[in-house]
Amino acid sequence: MAKILPPVLESERLILQPLTLDDLEAIFKWTGDPRVNKYMIYPLYKSPEDGREWLESLYEDEKILDYGFVLKSTGELIGSG
Repeated sequence: MAKILPPVLESERLILQPLTLDDLEAIFKWTGDPRVNKYMIYPLYKSPEDGREWLESLYEDEKILDYGFVLKSTGELIGSG
């Protein structure tokens, strides 16, 4: 099945863009942090590879959108939703 990628959106401070496997390391910064995980519905990731299955499953359903939040000033991926 072909992926259904959402359009890139921009504000003054942020770029909202589709997540890719290239984002595994950046995603692990918050998915592997117990202080963040305490408030999340996903299990605590033990390595960046723990996010691979989730990322590969994204954008298969046009009704489910998930964006990566990138700071324009640094280019850093700081979250998703």
